[in-house]
Amino acid sequence: MTYKKNSTILISFLLGALAASAFNNEKLFFLFLFSLVFWAFLLDYIKPSPSFLSGYSFGFGFFLAATWWLSMLEGYRYLPLLLSAYEALFFALPVVLSSYFFKKKDNNRFVLLFIFIFVFEVIRGFGRFGFPWMSAGFYLSGTIFRKSLYLYGVYGSSFLIYLLAGSIASGLIVNKKRTPYLILTAFLIFALFLPSFLHNEEIQKKWRFSLLQDTLLPKEKHAKEPGLREKLMVEHFGLMLSKIPNETSVVVFPETSFPYLYPFNEYWQKFLINKAREYNSYFLLGVESLESGRYYNSVLALSKDGIFDKYDKQHLVPFGEYLPFRDSLRILPSVRDTTDFSFGKRDGIFELDGLKVGIGICWESAVPGYGSDLARKGANVLAFVTNDNWFLFTNQSEAHWRHTKAQSDCSGLPVVQSANAGITGYYTNGKEKKLETWVIDCLNVDLRPVKPDVKVLAFKSFFEKFSIVFSLIFLVFYRFKNIFSLK
Repeated sequence: MTYKKNSTILISFLLGALAASAFNNEKLFFLFLFSLVFWAFLLDYIKPSPSFLSGYSFGFGFFLAATWWLSMLEGYRYLPLLLSAYEALFFALPVVLSSYFFKKKDNNRFVLLFIFIFVFEVIRGFGRFGFPWMSAGFYLSGTIFRKSLYLYGVYGSSFLIYLLAGSIASGLIVNKKRTPYLILTAFLIFALFLPSFLHNEEIQKKWRFSLLQDTLLPKEKHAKEPGLREKLMVEHFGLMLSKIPNETSVVVFPETSFPYLYPFNEYWQKFLINKAREYNSYFLLGVESLESGRYYNSVLALSKDGIFDKYDKQHLVPFGEYLPFRDSLRILPSVRDTTDFSFGKRDGIFELDGLKVGIGICWESAVPGYGSDLARKGANVLAFVTNDNWFLFTNQSEAHWRHTKAQSDCSGLPVVQSANAGITGYYTNGKEKKLETWVIDCLNVDLRPVKPDVKVLAFKSFFEKFSIVFSLIFLVFYRFKNIFSLK
C-alpha cells in the first residue's frame, strides 16, 4: 500500500512538471491537456479516494517547473521551493474538496474536480499578491484556438479547458451514460473553434515601430560602482540609439533602459528631446522615476516637442519590486535599508498623433484582462517593455513572450515588446517576428493599428464573470442539493 501511495505521488509530481513544461511551446497544448486527463485517471485509481498529497504533489511539480529559474538569482536560491510549496495548495485543495465524489464514484467527479481547480486558479490570480502566471487560458495563445482568448478571455478560456479535461476523462472512464460527456466534449471543442471567424477592423495608416533590444546582465544593471551609469550610457544606451533607422514612427526602449532617474537634469532632457527631433519619432522610454518622494517603474512618452506623458506601473512583482508587509519587517536591517517601488494609479494609454498605444511593463503581460482593458479604453496597439535578465539564460523568456502574445490574442490588437536580455518581437493574429540573436539590436516592424470591437470586448467581460459565478453556483448546488446530477 505504501509503495502504491508513493508511486502515485511521484507520478502526480511528474505530470505537474510535464504540464508546466508544455507552456513554452504552443504546439504542446495537447500535452498540457493530456497531463490533466491522465492525472485525473491517477486520482481515480487511488483507494478509497484521492488525498491532499496527490493534489499537492501535482501542484508542486507544476510550479517548481514554472519557477525553478528563480534559484539562479542572487539571494533567491530557495524561492522556487517556497513559492511552489504555497502555490501547490491551489491544486491540493480542489482535490480534497472533490474527494467525496471520487469515493462515491459519482459520474460527475472529474467535471467537479476541474471546476474546483478553475475556481482556485481564479483565486490564486486575485489581488496584489496574486500569481496568475501560466493560468490555463494562456496556453491557447498562438494555437489554433487562440481566438478563444478574444471571445472568452483568459479565465473564460480556462473554464472551457478545464471543463473539456473533465468531460474527456468522464467519457473515457465512466461506464454508464457516457453519451452526455461525449456530447459535452464535442460542444466544448466546437466552442473553442467558434471564435476563429472573428476579425478586427484595421486602420489604414501604417506605423513603423523600432523595437530596441539591450543585453544588460543583473550584475551590470543593478551594480552601484561609481561611474557605472556613464559606462552604461556609452556602451549600451548609446549603442541602442545607433541602431535606430532614419525613418521610423515610434521607438520603443526596454524597461528601465535609461540609466538616470526621472526627472532628468536639463542636459539629459535636452539630449533625449534632440534625439527624438533627429529621428522625427516618438520615443517610449523605460525609466525609474521619483515623484512626491515615491519611486516608480515608468515609461515616458516624448517627442521633438518634449516629454508629454508618463505611465507608472500598476501591477508590481511581490518581493521583486516591493516587499509585502514591509512596515512589519522594518526591524530587519536588510529590509530597513531598501526601498519599494510604488503602485501606479492610472492606465497607460499614450496618444501619438491619433494613434493610441496601450503600455504595459514586464509582469503586466501576465495579468489576465490587462490588454483587453486597454483596448476597451481605446488603445489601437499594445506595447510592452521588459527587463528579462531575471531569467538569465533560461527558456523562461519564451514563457514571458507567450504571455505577451496572449494579451494580443485577448484584445485583438497587435503587440510589440522591447526587452533587455529577453525576447524583442512583434505579434498579431498568430503571426510573429522577433530578434533571434542575443545582442544589442533593433527590430523594425510596419504594422496597422486595429479598431477595437467594443461588442466582443463586452461579451468577453460578461463571459468571464459568468464562468466564475456559474462554477460557484454549480459546486454549491451539486454538493448540497445534487440537482445537477446526470445520474
